[in-house]
Amino acid sequence: MNRLRHSLAAMLLAMACAGHAAVLPAEGVQRVGPGELRVPKSLQRLLGLRTAVAAEVDARESLLAEVVADPRYSGELRAAQAGTLEPAERWALPGEQVRKGELLGWLRPAMPQAEAARRQAEIARLDERLRIARMNFERLRVQADALDNPEATQNNVYYEQAELDWQALQRQRELAALGLAVRQPLRAPAGGTLASAPVREGERVAAGQLLFEIADPSRLQLSALSHDATLPARLRGATLRLPDAVLSLRYRGSEPQRGATGWKLLFEALEPPPRPLLPGELHRIELAAAQPAGAARQGCLALGQGESGVWLHKAPERFVLKRGAACPAWTTGERRVVQGAALLGQYLR
Repeated sequence: MNRLRHSLAAMLLAMACAGHAAVLPAEGVQRVGPGELRVPKSLQRLLGLRTAVAAEVDARESLLAEVVADPRYSGELRAAQAGTLEPAERWALPGEQVRKGELLGWLRPAMPQAEAARRQAEIARLDERLRIARMNFERLRVQADALDNPEATQNNVYYEQAELDWQALQRQRELAALGLAVRQPLRAPAGGTLASAPVREGERVAAGQLLFEIADPSRLQLSALSHDATLPARLRGATLRLPDAVLSLRYRGSEPQRGATGWKLLFEALEPPPRPLLPGELHRIELAAAQPAGAARQGCLALGQGESGVWLHKAPERFVLKRGAACPAWTTGERRVVQGAALLGQYLR
């Protein structure tokens, strides 16, 4: 029996490749009404019939999504240049509430060893000149005090010049020391919860390295990865099922995935969740989408005289031809023959 089936299948394939219509044995097939056939299971397998059901007018899909911060209500603080981190009053930790503009720490820029040595040598030379200028100023002041004449200091050009030299050197010394110990404030770019702080005080960081990430826990998004370029245009709705609630989602847009294939689809909840979602959580979201282009014409047959039709699988061994001027649309719960439909039509001749 198996040998007979393989031979028949080979004959059908050869005739189809040669461009001839395949004439099938009618044994076991019964016509039970106009456009209605009863086909045994064994023959269905032999013909290679495949069916599909339209569970709903829209296709149902599900994607795994990650909770991410909404960029409109969050912010990242990165190092402007390489350096060492220093705390403010204390080092902020993840989970703490911060205000926009709040001082989170200090960044002391990294300085090449040669540049640091040069500045230290410059400070040492200024200290020496500052001692000499102070001694010269003190000497002239003592001489003026010995004359017991206040006008002597006011009209003494050398005394005034010594005082100005001493003050100028003091200012130069302050600026040189400030340049050696300068540090940059690290302030919160937004208000909310400190979502992550992957660095610690005293750590040496590179330019552009992430220091703090701040997010509003009531303003989060769901990011789902899809490899179907047509899915955004076909979306009809999305839901997130939590253990204690079902949330409706709004589609916000998509962006190409960096360094990999696919697109990130972004969604946000239309109502607050019963508990705050945390960045990094994974949830499965359910999508309702229109059928892909061409899916509605699967199994559609040209019956001639401008008429089309599809075979419906009404029962395990019962098939009914549904006719129409155009390819009949799928309806909820309908099971259609999507492969081998043309072979069934030969039993109606």
